[in-house]
Amino acid sequence: MSIALPRLWRLLPLALLTACAGAPSSPPAAAEPDSPLYRLLLAEIAGARGRVDVALEQLEAVGSAVDDPRVARRTWEAAAYLERDEAALAAARRWLALAPEDPEARLALAWAALRCGAQAEALAALEGLLAAAPWPPAQTWNTLAQWLQRAGPGHEQAALQLMAELLARHGEAAEGWLAYAHLALAAEDLEAAERALQNALERAPHAVDAERLYAQLLARTGRAEQAAERLARLLAARPDADEARLDYARLLIDLDRQEAALVELRRLAERRRADPQVFYALALVALETEQPALAREALERLLSLGGHDDVAHYFLGRLAETEGQRERALSHYRRVQGGPHLLDAQLRIAALLRAGGDAAEAYRRLLRLRETFPDRSTRLRLYAIEAEWLEQDGDVETALARLDEALAQFPGDRDLLYTRALLYERLGRVAEAERDLRSVLLRAPEDAAALNALGYILTLHTDRLEEAHALIEAALRLEPEDPAILDSMGWVLYRMGRVEAARPYLERAYAGDRHAEIAAHLIEVLWRLGERARARALLAEALAEHPGDRHLEALRRRLGAEAAAP
Repeated sequence: MSIALPRLWRLLPLALLTACAGAPSSPPAAAEPDSPLYRLLLAEIAGARGRVDVALEQLEAVGSAVDDPRVARRTWEAAAYLERDEAALAAARRWLALAPEDPEARLALAWAALRCGAQAEALAALEGLLAAAPWPPAQTWNTLAQWLQRAGPGHEQAALQLMAELLARHGEAAEGWLAYAHLALAAEDLEAAERALQNALERAPHAVDAERLYAQLLARTGRAEQAAERLARLLAARPDADEARLDYARLLIDLDRQEAALVELRRLAERRRADPQVFYALALVALETEQPALAREALERLLSLGGHDDVAHYFLGRLAETEGQRERALSHYRRVQGGPHLLDAQLRIAALLRAGGDAAEAYRRLLRLRETFPDRSTRLRLYAIEAEWLEQDGDVETALARLDEALAQFPGDRDLLYTRALLYERLGRVAEAERDLRSVLLRAPEDAAALNALGYILTLHTDRLEEAHALIEAALRLEPEDPAILDSMGWVLYRMGRVEAARPYLERAYAGDRHAEIAAHLIEVLWRLGERARARALLAEALAEHPGDRHLEALRRRLGAEAAAP
């Protein structure tokens, strides 16, 4: 059900009420209880106070005593809002009888008749609308389809059938087939929508609206390349079809063809200097393709157009931050006052303050954000960020305390338990780490990350290597190409004395992720297998990529000592 009353139930003009009651032109006397004037006043007051049920009761009581289509319309609005379909149908009939030239009365009658299952009456009302032709054909068919769509859940097929009957009589209208396609898409009947679009384009080749909708349908059904080809052909025939060109650019972005999308967007930017959608898309693609000058130009243009300041300032801040312009980035982020990037802008401010040495203010901001954004997902994210920062700052105990606080509010949360387990491991509190990971696995036995983390912790800190191997093996079955899990498998095999078997796992892990710890494990295995030259070369390479890493530095000292030993 999508029919809604006007945003504000407005009182009918007193003159209308007076006329309805048949009063003279002189000022009206006080309305008598049960008179039409009294009931209409009561209905309007009830409607203004949100008591639409009371309003409908009073309007229906007036009945045929008031011959004014505005009252009939108000009755239909109230009945439709309350989903009282029979009452809505009766009101629509009276509305049309009183205002036979009003196209909305015919649409209201078709809507109510459709919901009541009176297909023939609905069809007759729409036939009358098409015969009257109150608007240009495209507008008439589109409006008709929108009203049928508003019939709501459970009436989709009846609406499609009604539209099909209309098209059986007026099937030469390309606009009608396009409207049918929109209705079919809303009903999730994709095959019917595609047939309708084919019919529309047979009657009006290169019709831009039909081609755009066809491309959207193709992309929606996994045929994005065909959609792109179709739009390219359309633009060759209709180079002025700017909306289609914007669709084409967006589709190219989805197909990861950013450079081609950039060509189309730059062309559009020359023609559509006042279109914020174009400059927004152009800025994002320019950022993705690492063209900061073009991105800045597009964002500043977006800012100059007005109405999109929050978006423009956020991305200008990101751009300034990547260029090392800390103060400029902060200035832009502070101007983000709302919109979808507000939280991220505030987080970037906190991160920049922390990086600049003002960690205390950064943490205070995180606390204020938790108070400002009370929804669960945001609070969880903020707790996770704070714990991560505290760990990076070397304050693991406070990080644990913050996670304990979060888990008191959100008991059993998977991500919090997982993060706390890793912190426990860093402190050597293996039993507590195992407890948290077991809690995760109790709820989700096939959580590959938790299986791997528990297996790896047991490998590092216990002699329960067979159990660790079984856990990591289960994780690897779920995620066979995950470098972290491959590394864990290689390391548990090494700890079990199966050095040769460990090697291929570690090589695959390092090929997928050149992480310092994975490199250290592979170097260790190569050294034990006697491939010392390759091990040294790999160690030098890894240290160049990760200078000062604790795993690699410890390994360098130990292997150096071993090589120097007699």
